[in-house]
Amino acid sequence: MNRRRFLGAIATGSTVSAAGCLGGLLDEMTTFAASPATVSADALEEAGYDDGGTEELVEEREFAGETVEVTNYASEYYRTIELPGLDPLEAGVFATIASPEVGVAGQDFNPLEEMENDEIAEMIQGQYAALSIGDRVDDREVETLGTTVSVTTYEGQAELVDTETASLGIRPLVDDTLPEEIDPTAMDVLIDIATAKHGDDHLVLVGIYPDYVPEEDDRVTTLIEGLEHDG
Repeated sequence: MNRRRFLGAIATGSTVSAAGCLGGLLDEMTTFAASPATVSADALEEAGYDDGGTEELVEEREFAGETVEVTNYASEYYRTIELPGLDPLEAGVFATIASPEVGVAGQDFNPLEEMENDEIAEMIQGQYAALSIGDRVDDREVETLGTTVSVTTYEGQAELVDTETASLGIRPLVDDTLPEEIDPTAMDVLIDIATAKHGDDHLVLVGIYPDYVPEEDDRVTTLIEGLEHDG
């Protein structure tokens, strides 16, 4: 699955499912839109990540004869990492998902508001076969957007796939000197997951990186601290 489409599916699916509970409360055409959550240029430079772009993800669904349009945003950043025996890989990936609240008749709806990091991890695992998420291994708190977010780290494994179906930006440019301890078809990774509420939007933050790259979690922390969002 295309990694950006996968990330967008998390936000779009959860928000639209909330809209489906509203039934006759919706107007004939109801539109809800988030604002993109992006990383500042200074934070990107400090962390050594490149901007992979922001994609607008618009979803229209029919519920009880009513049309609901939800606009989410998925932003992606990556870092090229040199590993022994491998050509440089885009093996560090950070993504943000911004999903709006669905507000009707004085009530606000978005399942992400009630979800813990473990539930987000389960949602990701259920939608992305190329990534296996294991046990929780660490927790830390990070200041961003005027609040404190809890970042949970999980161990996992990501498949290495070709450039046309790039999975998490990890590309199998393997040569004959690959050390025995590195699997040419898969890579042990750490997955950082956090959620935040800012303004009227719910944010999901996901960082994925090789587990044997030192201090990569500090780079992800820098990216989270450098978030910008017009909530």
